[in-house]
Amino acid sequence: MRPFFALALCGFVFAQINQAHALEPSPCASFAQADVSKWIQSEQSSTQTSDANTTLHSANPLTEHLKSWLRPYEEQRLASSLNREISLKGTAAASSCQLTLSYRDTFSANTQLSWTFLISSPRDQEWLIQLPLEQHTQTWQQQAIGPVRYHFVETIDEHRAKKFADKYALIARTLGQTAEAIDFYLVEDYQQFLQLIGIEYSDKHKHTRRDGYGIVANTVFSVMGDPDFSHDSVHYYAAKAHTERNWPAEEGVAYWWGNAYYTSQQGQAAEFSELLAALVPIISQYRHEQGQANWWQWWNDNPTAFFSNTDMAPETSIRALISALICEQLWQQQGMDGLTQLMNAGRGQERFLEAIDHLLGINEHNFNERIDHLWELRSTHQALFKHPLISGTDQATEFH
Repeated sequence: MRPFFALALCGFVFAQINQAHALEPSPCASFAQADVSKWIQSEQSSTQTSDANTTLHSANPLTEHLKSWLRPYEEQRLASSLNREISLKGTAAASSCQLTLSYRDTFSANTQLSWTFLISSPRDQEWLIQLPLEQHTQTWQQQAIGPVRYHFVETIDEHRAKKFADKYALIARTLGQTAEAIDFYLVEDYQQFLQLIGIEYSDKHKHTRRDGYGIVANTVFSVMGDPDFSHDSVHYYAAKAHTERNWPAEEGVAYWWGNAYYTSQQGQAAEFSELLAALVPIISQYRHEQGQANWWQWWNDNPTAFFSNTDMAPETSIRALISALICEQLWQQQGMDGLTQLMNAGRGQERFLEAIDHLLGINEHNFNERIDHLWELRSTHQALFKHPLISGTDQATEFH
C-alpha cells in the first residue's frame, strides 16, 4: 500500500473513532455542578443534591476531611471577592471524570487555588468524589510494619520505620489508647503532598516545603522521606485522651517521646537525646559569655534562631525542649498521673506555669535555678533518666 493511501486510511479510521466517542454520552454529563457548593459546605460525608433522588458523597474519610480546605474559598466567593470555575474532563477510566475547581481573585484574576478531584457514578443518581491520591501513587511500593502501611517510591529506611511503628503503638498505649492502622506516605516535601491530593496550585501554600501533614483520617504525609512521625503521633493520641489539652506540655512530651517534627540537615527529625546533645555547646557558650543560662527568658521568648549554628532543624524550639525537660522530671517524680495532670491543665502558657508550680514548685522566681539544676543533673547523670517508651540497651547513650 502506498504511503498516501495508508495515511488516508488511518485518518479515516481515527475520524470514525472520534465520531463514535463524540456520540457516546459523557459519564459525567448528568453531574449537577451547582451541587458542588452543597457538598463543600455539608458537614456530612454526603449531601442530598437538588434532585431528591441524587446523592453526592465523599468517597473516603480523607477526602471528607480535606474538603474543609475549600470552605474559606467558598465564603470569599459568596462575598464576591473570588470567582469560581468548575471544569469536567474525561479520564482513561470510562466511568469517571476529573472535576477541577479553580478560584480566582475577582479584581486581579490571579489564581488562588486550583484543585482537581475524581468523580464517578457507581450507581444511578449517586456520585462519588475523591482525591486522586490512589491514582497518583499506584506505581509506588508498599510495606506494612505493625499498624503502619508505608507508601514510597523506591526505598525506605526499614530500621527507622520499624522503630517508629513500635513507638507509635507505645505512644498510643501509654496515653490509654489503641494504636490505629495508618497509611504513611513518604514525600519529598509539602509541594509533592499537594500534588498527590490533586492541588495544582495554592497561592496560600506556594512557599511551604518543610511541613508534613497528619495524622488525619488515619493518613500521614512525611517530608524528606522520613518514616518517623512520632511527634504528631503524641498530639494525635493526646487529643483523644485529654479534654483540657495544654499545648506547652503536650509539645514538650512530643519532643521527649517523639522528635522535633522538622527534619534536620540529615533528613530526619531529631530525637530528644540528639536535641540535648546539640544544646550542650550552646549552654557552655552562654555560660562563658554571660555567666549563666537564662532559661526563663528562653522559655518565654522562644527565640527562633536558637539552634541556627547546629545541625538541628532551624525551626527547633528551645521552649519545647525546656518543656520536655520539665515533663521528664515530672514523670520521674510522679509518673503518668502527674504528667497527665500537666498535659490536661487547660489552654495556654499561664496554665502550664500554674501547673508546674503546683506539681513541682517551679515558678518564675526560681525557674532559672531549677532548670539549671535539672540540666546539670540531666547532662551528667543520663543513666538515671529512663525513657518511658524505651527499655534496656535501647536507651540513648550519654550526650555530655
